[in-house]
Amino acid sequence: MKYLPLLLLLLGSCVFPLHANTTDTPTAAYESNDLQLEGNLHELKTQAEAGDAAAMRQLYMRYAVAGHTAQAKAWAEKFREELVKKADAGDTKAMLLLGTNYLAGREYTEPDPAKAAVWLSKATEAGEPTAAYILGDFLTKQGNSTDGNAAYTRAYTEYSKLAESGNTNALYWQGYMLQNGLGTPTDAAAGIAKMDQAAEKGNAWALAQLFKTYAQGLGVAKDDAKAIAYARRAADATRDALMAYATACAYLNGQGVAKDEKLGEQYLDMAVAGNLADAIFLKATRLELAGKPADAYALYNQAASMGQSDAMVHAGRMQLYGTGGVQKDEARGLSMLQAACDRLNSARAPLEIARYYDSIGEAELANAWYVTASDRGVAEAMSRRGLLHLNPFSGLKWNPTLAYQWWSAGQTAGDAECTLYVRLFLYVFIPVLLILVFGVPSFIVHRLNKKAQEEDSRKS
Repeated sequence: MKYLPLLLLLLGSCVFPLHANTTDTPTAAYESNDLQLEGNLHELKTQAEAGDAAAMRQLYMRYAVAGHTAQAKAWAEKFREELVKKADAGDTKAMLLLGTNYLAGREYTEPDPAKAAVWLSKATEAGEPTAAYILGDFLTKQGNSTDGNAAYTRAYTEYSKLAESGNTNALYWQGYMLQNGLGTPTDAAAGIAKMDQAAEKGNAWALAQLFKTYAQGLGVAKDDAKAIAYARRAADATRDALMAYATACAYLNGQGVAKDEKLGEQYLDMAVAGNLADAIFLKATRLELAGKPADAYALYNQAASMGQSDAMVHAGRMQLYGTGGVQKDEARGLSMLQAACDRLNSARAPLEIARYYDSIGEAELANAWYVTASDRGVAEAMSRRGLLHLNPFSGLKWNPTLAYQWWSAGQTAGDAECTLYVRLFLYVFIPVLLILVFGVPSFIVHRLNKKAQEEDSRKS
C-alpha cells in the first residue's frame, strides 16, 4: 500500500513531453506486420522519431496491448534510452522513473536494485522528494537503516518545502511521515492535522489515510463515524472503489452511521463499477439473498476470476448442487472448490467439499476434508473433528482431550454445535467416565468383599 499513491504520482508525472535532437530512424525492429495498426501509429512514430519520449512510451504500450512483444520491447528500450539522456541532463522526473522501473521491473525493464539505488540517489540529491522517500524505504528494507533514515529525512525536508507553497500532495506526505515517524520524530497529532489540511483541499490520499487512521485508531481513539465521513468524502470526490466499498459496508451494517440500505447499495454499486473483487462478491451475496441466483452466479464468477476465494466457493457450491437455476455440474463444481482450496488457500472450500461427500455417503473422504477445514480454523468443522477423536475407527488418534480442545475452539468461535458438545463433555461424558473408571471398580470390590464376608459367616 505504501507504493500505490507513489506509483500513481509517478504515472501522472512521468508522461512529460521529453524532446531531444535525434536523427535515429526506427528500423524494422520497431514495426509490426499489422498494416492497420501501423497506420494508426503513424503520427505517434513521427513524434517519437523527433525525440518525444511520451510518444515512445505510448508506442510500446500500444504494441504490448496488440500482442506485438518484440516491437513493444524495442520501443520500451528506446524510451529508456531517452530517459537516460534526460536524466543525465539533470531531469529529476526521468531519474525517478528510471529508479522505480529498475526497482520494480516495470516497462520491460529488468529488475536491478543496484541501478535503482543509483538513480534514486541521484534524484534525491537533486531534490526530488518522492525519490528520497522510495530510496528510504528501499534502504531500510535492505537493512541499511542509517542511510535509509537519511533518505527519509531528505524526503521530509523537501516535502515540507513544497507543502509551504500549497502543494497538497506534499502536505499529505509531510503529514503521513509525521504520523509514522519517517525522517522526523513521530507526532501523530501534527501529522493528522497536516493530512486534514490536505483533505480539506480534496486530496484523495489524505482522505483515504484519515479513514484508515480513525478506523484503526492510528495515534487516535478509534472513531467509526469520523472514519466513514472521510471514506464517503473520498468516494464522492474520486469514486475510489475501496473508499466506496468501505462506505457501503458502513451504511449496510449501520457501523458509525445510521443504517441506510439505499445509500449502502448506491456506494456498493460504485465500488462494483470500480471492479473491486470484494464489492462484487458482496453484491452477489445480496442478489442471491434477494432471490436472484442467476445474477448472483454471474457476479460470483466475475469475482472468482479476480482471485476472490469466497466468490469461487459460492460459485462452486451453486455449480455442485445446481442451485438457483444454475446447471448442475458436479465435476466442475468440485474443480472450482478444489481450486479455491489449493490456489487461493480458502478455509471455506474444504468445508463445502466435506459436506458434499457427506451428502453422497462418502464418510471417509468427508472426514478428511473436515480435518482440513478444521486445521484452517473453520468452526463448523471443529465439531466433526472432535467426534473423530472419539471414534477409534476414524483414522485419527483416539483422544478425549483433543476432542474437548477442538470443541472448545469451535465454541470460542461461536459455533452452536461445538458449544453443545462442550456441555455434553463436561456434564455427561466426564461424569460417566469417572463412574466407569472409579465407581465401577469400587462397586465390584465392594461386592467381592461383601461376598467374602458372607462366606466367612457361613463357615463360622
